[in-house]
Order: sequence, then C-alpha cells, then structure tokens
Amino acid sequence: MAKFVVLCLGLLAAALSVKALTKEELDHIKEATLMHFNECNKDFNVSEEDIKAAETQKNMDKIDACLIGCMMKRSHLLDGEGKFDTEKAIELSKSFMKSEDDQKKFAEVVAECAKVNDEPVSDGANGCERSKMVLVCLAKHKAEFVPARR
Repeated sequence: MAKFVVLCLGLLAAALSVKALTKEELDHIKEATLMHFNECNKDFNVSEEDIKAAETQKNMDKIDACLIGCMMKRSHLLDGEGKFDTEKAIELSKSFMKSEDDQKKFAEVVAECAKVNDEPVSDGANGCERSKMVLVCLAKHKAEFVPARR
C-alpha cells in the first residue's frame, strides 16, 4: 500500500520531495499521504491488484480519479471549486522541505502544473478530473523527485 502512495499521490508527495529530500522528510510525506489514502479508500476500495498494476505499468488509468481527488481535497491541495490550490501546495511544501532550493524548485513545478486550472473538466468542483491532471503534470517531473541518499 505504501508503494502505491508514493506512486499515486506519492507523485504529488514526491513533488514535495524535490531531489534533496532526506529519508526522514520522505517518511513524513509518506505517513501524511497514507493517512489520506486510507481514509479516502474506504469509499473507493482500490484493490491490491489495481495498486500493483498501476505500479508495474506506471499507468494510473485504473485508479479512480475521485480517489485522487479525495486525497487532494483532504490535504487541501484542491480548493472548494475543485481547482489546484497552488498557494496551499507551496505552503504545505514548506512543512515537508527544509531546503530553500527545494522549496524554490517545487514552486516552479507548481507554477507549471497550475495550468491545469485552465483546462475544462466535466466534474466541476468535484475535482476528480483536475486532480488527475495535476498528477499527470507532476509525473512529468518524476525524475527530479528522486530523494537524495543522505
């Protein structure tokens, strides 16, 4: 389950873990993300098979976008209109990252991913589609989000 958290919202969490993240910082992110996953998964019942398939195939299409939306809402990364809350994302990142360089890099990624707020979605304030768009955007930066070996 923890691997999925790093893959799924973990991509989002990894965005909070730019290259210089320590193991302790990453563990803190995983813990917070897992809490949201467990609560949201009560409504979506994502199976182990779905999680393993998403990890193996690096494809989250079988993961309900509303699960991702729920996790992002619980972590306040989506606002009441179902939009990516960039200010909250940057604020939250500061609680996970000590390095100002990491915070700056994360802010750059957030600025790029904020473009999803301009994209049309059919579910409006629910934020399911938009949350998946945010995740796709963050996934483009995955190589930058490998924690350092400190």
